[in-house]
This record gives sequence, structure tokens and C-alpha cells, in this order.
Amino acid sequence: MGAAMPDPRFFLTSAPLSLSEALRLAGAETSATPEGVVTHAAGADEEDLAGAVAYVDRQERAPAALSRNPALLLAPMPASPGAVGVKDPRAAFAAVARALHRERTLADGGPAPQLGAGAEIHPTAVVGPGVQIGDGVRIGPNAVINPGVVIGAQTVIGPNACIACAIIGAEALLGPGAVIGAP
Repeated sequence: MGAAMPDPRFFLTSAPLSLSEALRLAGAETSATPEGVVTHAAGADEEDLAGAVAYVDRQERAPAALSRNPALLLAPMPASPGAVGVKDPRAAFAAVARALHRERTLADGGPAPQLGAGAEIHPTAVVGPGVQIGDGVRIGPNAVINPGVVIGAQTVIGPNACIACAIIGAEALLGPGAVIGAP
């Protein structure tokens, strides 16, 4: 099964959406007024989809996803029974997911960064809450490490680099101005 989404290290979850609002955001056309709520976005292959919006890109995948009880399953038109047909399931899923989850920002606060032994962080670098920095990591001037990022031991982050929503392995080298996971 796939990894659970969204990763709470990187994203905050908002209040649930009514099923009607989720359908509107997905661009689904329906005359029904459905009951229920959508609480989070999830991959269609996750084991428990209760409360989730998920999508499939092929009709053949719909029965397996529906067996895991999603609140809303988006599928290509014409949709399988139990799924909601939309022109572009991936885009529809993204629209609903954006309403349910937002990326953590530096202003959100959270636990202090964890610094490994011998880590060197330039005084002009910004390291967000919940960041885990391995032993011997070096972070250059004006680099921005957003909330929840994990940086493996002995990694070097160059000047002006920006990292968000990422887990960087050990002994990586990110050059000046590198951007990973950030818009």
C-alpha cells in the first residue's frame, strides 16, 4: 500500500468539507444533495479510506478503491457505480485536497528544530519548526529550511537554497540556489 497522505510534518489539515462542497470543488455535476463530510485527501491504494477523498485514473482501479470506503472517489467519466465521474480526476482531487490541507509555514510555529552533533548553520539561514538536522550537516547563508524537513547526516546545503516538504538523505550536496519541494 502507498504512504499515507498528507504528511503531517509538512501539512496542516483544515476542518472537514461537506460532501456537497467537495463535489463543487471537484467540478462534479450532480443534482443530488449528498450527506456526509470529507476529512482528508488520501491515495486510492491506502488501506482505510474512511472520510477521504481519493481518485483513480483508470476505471479498473475503482472497485478496489471503493472497497476501502472513501467518502468520495473521483474517477474518469463515465464513472463506475459508487464513484463520481469528472473530466480530470487528478485535477479534481487536487482542488479538493487544497481546500482540506495547506503547507505548514514558518509562522505556524511548532517544536524547535533538532540539531545533530557538529551541525553548522549560517547565522542568516532560516530553519523552521520541527526540522531534523543530522550530524555534521552544513547549511549555508540565506538558506531556508521549511517546517518538518529532515536532513541526513553530513549533508551540505548551499547558500540561498530552499527546501520544503522533503526528506534529504545522508551525504547529499545541494548547490547554491537549489530549490526542493518549494514553489
